[in-house]
Amino acid sequence: MLEPVKFYESEKDLKFYLIDCDSGLMHLIIFPDDTVMLFDCNVTEDNGDKILLFLSKVIPEKDEKQEIDIFVNSHRDQDHLRGLKEINATYKIKSIWDSGQSGANIDNSDYKYYMYLKRKLKEENPKNVCTLVPTNKAVASFGEAEIYCFSAEA
Repeated sequence: MLEPVKFYESEKDLKFYLIDCDSGLMHLIIFPDDTVMLFDCNVTEDNGDKILLFLSKVIPEKDEKQEIDIFVNSHRDQDHLRGLKEINATYKIKSIWDSGQSGANIDNSDYKYYMYLKRKLKEENPKNVCTLVPTNKAVASFGEAEIYCFSAEA
């Protein structure tokens, strides 16, 4: 198994995986406190088995379950949320951070599932879904790692 790039040393390292999903974007971040963040998703018929197997090897178990604490969506194009239903069926997604950026192709089952999941999580608890706003202050921290949301305007 490949070792993640190490950005800094601490008692427990931050792990950052660039997932080969052929096209589109997909990153997995595991914070020092074992918070799991999936940034975008592009699971297809061709790469699905490979990606699900990889995730099963690297996502830490908590209470005998593997879950994704946060799914971050950069924008709602299909190649950034494709296969989210399959991911959520295997690794329950507990919250969504949304960029607020719409996508070019919204008439597909992946987009509709993303919007359904977002509504469902928000109904369970409004804090489960947030829209990120660019800022130069940390929006969250996990372990010793801080999360920032920058843009050209921030």
